[in-house]
Amino acid sequence: MEKCEFEGCGKPIGVKKAGLCSGHYQQKRSGKELRPLRPQKRKKKVVRSECMVHSCTRSARTRGMCASHASVCWRMSVMPDDFVRLSGEAWCFICRSKMPAVVLDHDHSCCDGNYSCGKCLRGTLCHAHNIALGHYEKGRSGPNDEAFRSYLLSAPHISVSPWVALTVDSHPGRTRD
Repeated sequence: MEKCEFEGCGKPIGVKKAGLCSGHYQQKRSGKELRPLRPQKRKKKVVRSECMVHSCTRSARTRGMCASHASVCWRMSVMPDDFVRLSGEAWCFICRSKMPAVVLDHDHSCCDGNYSCGKCLRGTLCHAHNIALGHYEKGRSGPNDEAFRSYLLSAPHISVSPWVALTVDSHPGRTRD
């Protein structure tokens, strides 16, 4: 590999026709006298820990979790330790299959929308059954009606620690207790 022609530089050539590295070429191009380049400040490598959820490979941001898992904990009023416990034993209560990702089901008659108080969590479902259960609750029938009826009558009602806010909640869709 060819080196910069400026005496003492030693960086690889960035512009072949000039025979200079990119820094010295910029000096020449702007009409300045060629001088030694200032040493680059090395950025400190930030070591980030991984998300607490066992199957997640993203780096932790908040409360030891990645942003998406922390968001689910906040929206569903579940403490991170409880969410990690639930994700470790993640299986659908309707089809009894093991799930790669946790989907928390909550009673929409208690808490409307995508938020939960934490007291109305019913169980973990696979994504497909969570969507289908929503349709069933809105009165649309489907092939799994008996399974949904059985699930709603005997839902496990997950018990979790009450949510403890680190800062003042400012989300417009969130209500305070």
